[in-house]
Amino acid sequence: MQSKEAKEKVDLVVAKWMIDASIPFNAANSAYYQTMFDATCSFGAGYKAPNFYDLCGYLLTKNVKQVKNFVNSFRTTWKETGCTIMADGWTDQQRRTLINFLVYCPRGTIFLKSDDASDASKTAKMLYKLFREVVLFVGVENVVHFITDNVANYVATGRLLEREFPTLYWSPCAAHCLNLMLHDMDKLDEKECAAIVQLTEPLVRVLRIVDSDERPAMGYLWDSQFHKNLHAAGYWLNPAYQYNSLDLEKHRHATSGLLDMIERYSYANANLMSNLTGEMRLFRKAEGDFGRVSAIRDCDVMLPDEWWTCYGSTTPNLQKLAIHVLSQTCSAFGSERNWSLFEHIHSKKRNRLEHQKLNDLVYVHYNLRLQQR
Repeated sequence: MQSKEAKEKVDLVVAKWMIDASIPFNAANSAYYQTMFDATCSFGAGYKAPNFYDLCGYLLTKNVKQVKNFVNSFRTTWKETGCTIMADGWTDQQRRTLINFLVYCPRGTIFLKSDDASDASKTAKMLYKLFREVVLFVGVENVVHFITDNVANYVATGRLLEREFPTLYWSPCAAHCLNLMLHDMDKLDEKECAAIVQLTEPLVRVLRIVDSDERPAMGYLWDSQFHKNLHAAGYWLNPAYQYNSLDLEKHRHATSGLLDMIERYSYANANLMSNLTGEMRLFRKAEGDFGRVSAIRDCDVMLPDEWWTCYGSTTPNLQKLAIHVLSQTCSAFGSERNWSLFEHIHSKKRNRLEHQKLNDLVYVHYNLRLQQR
């Protein structure tokens, strides 16, 4: 055992390095912090730390390879539950337009890549080419939802994606739309305070739903502001609403959205379409396993996608569709929450690195955090 003085001497050296390199002290909270020192000590005396060129060279490459294996393990989940691609554009300190691509599924959100889209962001045609490559990489059969901001060129790009890939649905980021609504309310006259309070309360409640990490938001968001077929289908397939008599009137409108989705989902497969519409009746009337006491009781307890996994086996076609719909998110919060991370890695101190190196740094950093959970 080393003396207290010997340990303090080592601690001082570690602290000086962190201070000199401007490393935040909360870096000590990283799951890899103590692991680093354990590995160093196990090597023994004489260990030489990697230099700058090693860190941004072969060691970064090896880390990227390891993280890619971790990310690829998500493909099994994407196939089972479907996934949502989130594309979020932002401007770095060099005034470049960067687009971060992330993929959401109930297991977690992984960072895919960051593209310099300074030129591509100007037209829908160029954005479409960029977005299409991401869809093909993730797998058309896996992508249920594509989320972007609702600026004109992104909206046009979303329409082009839907036209080429019938089973894919584009929608604007729900959190972004709500933020715009709240921003518009700021323009109202302060004598209108009572109206502002009445409008704000439901918007904040919905914002909490779409910004939650605890459950997929699809199935809980559907009204006149977010009346998309995917949202309507999620609402109709959510057992918490389907078996609530107070919501029966809303089902009448949501049904059309689900039927539109079924027509696109089944393509020209008439048998699949008939099976899906027939199975809708079993779910609506709570027949088979849907009518179990436990199924009705669990409507408000279990997450909708988990509920379908447990009780939807008597309607296998609708079960698969329901799980794919109800496993999606409605906003790009996973990307927006990491603006500070992206900005830090793309800072002036690191901009001497080529864009691919920066992209690799973000890729490893973000997904290592997910791996720690």
